[in-house]
Amino acid sequence: MSEKIKAEVREQLLATLAANNSGDVDTFLQHFDPEGDGFEPDSGLLQEEFDRDALKAQADAGQLPQMQFRQIGVKLYGDTTAVATAYVAGKHIRHYRK
Repeated sequence: MSEKIKAEVREQLLATLAANNSGDVDTFLQHFDPEGDGFEPDSGLLQEEFDRDALKAQADAGQLPQMQFRQIGVKLYGDTTAVATAYVAGKHIRHYRK
């Protein structure tokens, strides 16, 4: 059962990346906390909140990321928590508000 759950988590992770790469902003962002924060590859500083409008404008202009995951790992903790990790490589589009 745990391998099935891990496979489902990987599938969702890959679906999220596919949505990002194709410019499907709404599908991409439904997998994230709207107030989440993270690090942009080129900034080194913690960025806050995904900028949906900027992502949508970039997608509408044809500026799409070309990202891929490498070394996806999934660990299960109990019956309710899965943590996925991966390296992300490829062409990046800024996701966060400045």
